[in-house]
This record gives sequence, structure tokens and C-alpha cells, in this order.
Amino acid sequence: MKLISEVDDLPRQKKYYQSFSGRESDFYSLKPGRAYATRTIDNLGFDECLDRVSTYFNPLSGPYFLEGSKCGDVLAITVLDIRITRNVGLSSQGILPEFINEKYSQPVVGEEVICWQITGDRGIPVSQSDTGLSLLSVRQELMIGCIRCSDPVGKGEGLSSIDADEYGGNVDCTFFKKGATLFLPVAHDNAFFYMGDIHFNQGMGEVGGSGIEVSGEIVFSVDKCSQPLHSCLHIDVGGFIYFLGVNENFNASVRLAYGYAFEALLGNGMAESVARLLLGHCASLHVMKLGVPNVVVVGVESAVFIKK
Repeated sequence: MKLISEVDDLPRQKKYYQSFSGRESDFYSLKPGRAYATRTIDNLGFDECLDRVSTYFNPLSGPYFLEGSKCGDVLAITVLDIRITRNVGLSSQGILPEFINEKYSQPVVGEEVICWQITGDRGIPVSQSDTGLSLLSVRQELMIGCIRCSDPVGKGEGLSSIDADEYGGNVDCTFFKKGATLFLPVAHDNAFFYMGDIHFNQGMGEVGGSGIEVSGEIVFSVDKCSQPLHSCLHIDVGGFIYFLGVNENFNASVRLAYGYAFEALLGNGMAESVARLLLGHCASLHVMKLGVPNVVVVGVESAVFIKK
């Protein structure tokens, strides 16, 4: 991993974006392997001073451009560091009504945003109307909620920053964190990519409809991956390779994630019978997001992919 002292600071954003569009004329041109730092604002458009600088939901920073990337390529984006740029997080009031028994559900439209006071690596909710909230405390687990390459220029405005698909988007994956290398599929030649939506912490499945949202800074490097394990979106972090399945149907998203893992194992030379046994008894399944779409992740130990 690169030394953080070797980072180039990118200029501050002149504007933020609401879609993964390939039409933008202003972009950051990046050199392969060099480390860069870029700033993001939170999901409601508030910056480090809690000034609202964008009216979009999940406003995106970028776009970033790696020259020579072609449709079918895979970009390797290494997250060298994630830092928060303010000590206040914002979140929803709690679990969405569709994820709890009706007799316990509460409407979320019109509810006040919960503020979290961040001190060190802990966040504590603050409310003038409910003093009991101060008994809660969550650990800092910084992650990137949105990342994706742009759509082809002829494909309308591009995928919205609140949506996700097999190329990425608002996938809210907790494994998009410091130390991770994200393998991002390129949707068309000379594609841009965008990032944004840093969470201080996020409940599994994002059943609250948000994470604890903060402004922040992402330090990263990017290169083309000459021999990816798979052409799908996947992650290498903490000794595991994680494969993402994204679909409106939950079972379909599970099948996609396991299918990508299976294809990667076979492509790495593993016998089909061994791959089936491994996925049935040795892999992990994580629910990143419940809703439309669902996002699930299947994890396999990275050592399995080292050819003998």
C-alpha cells in the first residue's frame, strides 16, 4: 500500500452530480497508480460546515477519468484511507416500517433527522426530545456508499445516484472501506467514475434507510486490472474476496452473488465439485441492502484463489 504522504489533493468540486453520467465536460484526469485525495459531502448535500451545497440526494464527487479504459475492462480502485471532515453525523429515526411488524412500525416521512456527536471513534445520538438516546454508542466503521463507472453517453442521463445495478452505484456495501481494492467494471470506452456518500457506520441491510451520514475525504489510487478474477463488481479486503449480487428480487441477488463466486473459482482452475462444496460450506453471505434493489455479498477466502 502507498504511503499517505505521497497523495495528490484534487481541487474542490465545482459542482456535485445526481447520476453516473458520461456526458460531463469537467473531470479529473488521473494517472495509473498515483494516490489522490478527494472530498465528498453527505447524502443530503451538507458539507463539512453543515452548509447545504447540493440539493441532490446522494450527491456524487468526480467524475474521475483514467485514460485508455475500455468497455469490458476492470478498474482496480484501492481505498488508501477514509477520513471524516466534521464531528456531526446525520441519520434517519430508525428502522423503516417495511422491515418490522406492523404494530411496531412508525412512519418515516416528516420525522426529524437524528444528529450524532462524533468523538474519536465513537458516535452518540443527540436529541432534545429523547434524552435516552445518549445511552447508545456506535463505533466508527467508515465506508463509501456510492461508486460506479459512468453509463455510455447515449444512455440518457445515466444511473441515478440513489440506484444500483451490476456495475455499482448506491450499493451501500460496508466492505467499501479503508484497505479494500474495488474491482469496478467499465461500462464503455474511456469511462468516468464517481464516488460519494460516506457513512460513519451503517446497520446491516441499511434497514434504517440511511447510514450515519458524514462529509469526508477519500484517499485512493486507480489502475487497470490486467487479470481480474471476474468481470463483475468484486472486492478484495481483509483476506477475503467478496462478490456482489444486485437485483430487485432478493433470491435473484443471492443467486447472482454465488454465481459470480462460482465462475471466479472455476476460472481460477478449481474443479466444479470442489467449488460447489466450498460455496455450500465455507463461504459467507452478507446482506448489504434490503429493498429495491437488494444487494448481497458472498465472501470467499482470498487464499483459495492462489494457483498452486
